Amino acid sequence: MTNIVEELSNIEDIFYVGGCSDSQLKEAQELLGCTFPDDYIRYVEEFGCISFDAVEWTGLNIEGRLNVVTATETERELDPNFPEKYFVLENLGIDGKMILLNEEGYVYLFQQGTTKLVADSLLDYLSLIIE
Repeated sequence: MTNIVEELSNIEDIFYVGGCSDSQLKEAQELLGCTFPDDYIRYVEEFGCISFDAVEWTGLNIEGRLNVVTATETERELDPNFPEKYFVLENLGIDGKMILLNEEGYVYLFQQGTTKLVADSLLDYLSLIIE
């Protein structure tokens, strides 16, 4: 069975900033008040933050809009309906659409206060977007 790190490593022309530290990981979870799912933890520990093709995932070991804490706190301020215990994985940049993860690792499309399940895991979501 493949994992998120293996699948991301197989993507040509992927850009990443480098893995985050344990302290960055702990601080981000404390600031957001949620526990990251295992797939997301493995992803940020290995890559920090990634982009490829038109995909940009939030992460750690980076500042600004792609930092998961910055992105999530910004969206929480903008939308009072932003769900608790969820965080931003990807800002699609279209009509306020966001891809969110929750503590259980489920991936959701979020737009204007509504969530819709997209994938059962980060690995499943990656499979959907690279097909």
